[in-house]
Amino acid sequence: MPTSDKLISYLKDQLPESGIFNYFDFIKHVLYAPNIGYYTRPYNRIGKNSQSDFYTNTNLAPVFDSLIEASVANLLGKKNLKNFSFVEIGAEPGKNLFQNGDAKFKKIISIGNDEPINIPSQSMVFSNELLDAQPFHRIIFKDGRWLERGVRIFDNSLEEILLDKLSEPVSGIIDQLPTNCANGYQLDLPIGSNLLLKKIAEQNWSGLLLFFDYGKTWNELTEFTPQGTARTYHKHQMGDDLLAQPGELDITCHICWDWLEKILQENNFSSIKLERQESFFMNYAKNAIGDIFNNSEDASKIQTLKELIHPTYMGHKFQVLWGLRVL
Repeated sequence: MPTSDKLISYLKDQLPESGIFNYFDFIKHVLYAPNIGYYTRPYNRIGKNSQSDFYTNTNLAPVFDSLIEASVANLLGKKNLKNFSFVEIGAEPGKNLFQNGDAKFKKIISIGNDEPINIPSQSMVFSNELLDAQPFHRIIFKDGRWLERGVRIFDNSLEEILLDKLSEPVSGIIDQLPTNCANGYQLDLPIGSNLLLKKIAEQNWSGLLLFFDYGKTWNELTEFTPQGTARTYHKHQMGDDLLAQPGELDITCHICWDWLEKILQENNFSSIKLERQESFFMNYAKNAIGDIFNNSEDASKIQTLKELIHPTYMGHKFQVLWGLRVL
């Protein structure tokens, strides 16, 4: 049975009493349903080959690994890396950083998308494109008010409808929403990314949080993205039909940097900063970059470095949110 058919059968079993999912619950099931969700089923999601869906920083090991290690050492200052566990959250199976075991950290811990998150007391917590892969709510401004979109199953197909009322998480931020939008303006509210970051930040650990992702400010989301930011990715092609081929397409949503920075502030992080990937590495991994350019006899390493820091490639696409905490 195709994955999409299995997923629709699973969705039927998960339907609430109303018979309609809000988008948050729909996306949660489509991406993370046990064994058949996009991120939980065995599938080669990342890479440059035609059978994968997207290409990201972690494909560029060992150069990316060396830049991360140099940046962490710089940000932690005089602290010994051997006292810190390196915790990577959301790594693809078999594609985590430092998987060769040659890093300078106390311990390397890889936590998959569907695994419990337990962070040691002194840690360096890292993720790459984790927060954009969390569930979100979809709302639309019509006739002077915000309405929430939902999904229902009709026969064996999915269709989008408007909910009778806002779900509780959306109602909880209604006072933050603009009151004068163009009719039809759509917002994809990345509330799932907030919940995940809170789960991480509220645990009792000291060290560095370092997240690579893509997102926008609240002002950008509410003024300059009238079609919303949620998209699908399949075989390196972007789409906007979130109901197509459930479980077989990657679905992502831009995160809101303002919300995430506030969560870190509320949990006693300091030196919180958001930077473009190129700026981050140029600021904190200069020595590693210089070593690659000056000492590498492997031209592919130099090309990989350019992919990571050049604005035309990943240098501008990704942003880096980081913060320090001492408890």
